[in-house]
Amino acid sequence: MRWERLILSSPESQVTLRFHPRLTVVVGVGPVEREGVASELLGALAGPRPGTNLEAVLRDGRRIAVLRPGWGLGDRVIDPESGEDLTARFETPDGRLDLLAPLGLTLADARRLLRFTAMDAMAPADEQRLVTGLAGLSQAKLWAAADRLVAARAALERVSREVKRLREMSPLYEMAREGIDLKSVNWRA
Repeated sequence: MRWERLILSSPESQVTLRFHPRLTVVVGVGPVEREGVASELLGALAGPRPGTNLEAVLRDGRRIAVLRPGWGLGDRVIDPESGEDLTARFETPDGRLDLLAPLGLTLADARRLLRFTAMDAMAPADEQRLVTGLAGLSQAKLWAAADRLVAARAALERVSREVKRLREMSPLYEMAREGIDLKSVNWRA
């Protein structure tokens, strides 16, 4: 699948990201912003990410538009040239729209494939030098550092899940998501 355009919408504004037809590299921004672009793309593919629309070209050359309008409107996949509704082809048994499932991918698989790191670009000779260098270090210190990394990653995951849960439960979050002007709410009632 090749992405053409990602459109992020809210009731007040819209942002459009156009992608290079062969390869897209997000540079010039920090890791948080790069992760944001990746999350929006994955949200469009496996959703639900309200207000996210993605135009893409499938392997067979067919153009599709993934429409996730949110705000109570149903998610759809259409052929932008003919207007044909292709939603049923990408629905999961529980009725969700998921363009990754027909490719045999989970959201986690797609997230890993979407990222290309310095380690991915490393030549085999460089990789061997790195492994040899690590082998020359104190194994006790190396394993202790690895244990701290695993613990830190687990703690970060726990905090991330808790923040997400709290955000989703928050009435203010829901009100803002529904477009309610929080300044106009009578807070004393």
